[in-house]
Amino acid sequence: MTIAIDANAVRVLAYAQGHDWVDEEVAKRIAAAATTAAHAVAASVPGAEVGLFPDAACEFTATLDALAEQTV
Repeated sequence: MTIAIDANAVRVLAYAQGHDWVDEEVAKRIAAAATTAAHAVAASVPGAEVGLFPDAACEFTATLDALAEQTV
């Protein structure tokens, strides 16, 4: 399974949410970290398709989201 988060998409979404401080380098780092996190979640759920995670994996992504909020 190939998962890739696009840095340009990260930057556009960040700008749409009012985060104009996200430059190209920051967007690349966020995209790389998000891609790694998505791979970790996918690996923790054998046989799951991207976007179709059971509840346990959804809790994991919520935890990742909460941790990301703490580092901003």
